[in-house]
Amino acid sequence: MQLNVIKDIKTNSKFTPYIGGGLGIAFSQYNVMNGVHKGSASGTTFAGQGKAGISYQLSKDTSFYLGYRIVWINGGNTIDVWSDNPKTQDHLQQSVEAGIRIRL
Repeated sequence: MQLNVIKDIKTNSKFTPYIGGGLGIAFSQYNVMNGVHKGSASGTTFAGQGKAGISYQLSKDTSFYLGYRIVWINGGNTIDVWSDNPKTQDHLQQSVEAGIRIRL
């Protein structure tokens, strides 16, 4: 769960660049069911994100957007490739997003 702020950068066209960011919490849980080792690990931790992109106005209240997002999760649980023992470490995730914005 995050609280995000997004700022549109007004232009004199149907294209509108935007930037944003957010802070919140992340929850992770892993179940290990491999051979002799069984168990689970879970936790709640701090997370933050940044995003930037551009939207194209389709109508007064609707636009299409394409953007980039980077998310940092502080010390979330993970399972090592060579072990079934959950460990805590930071994660950095990146993604490209596309979608429709509808203003209510």
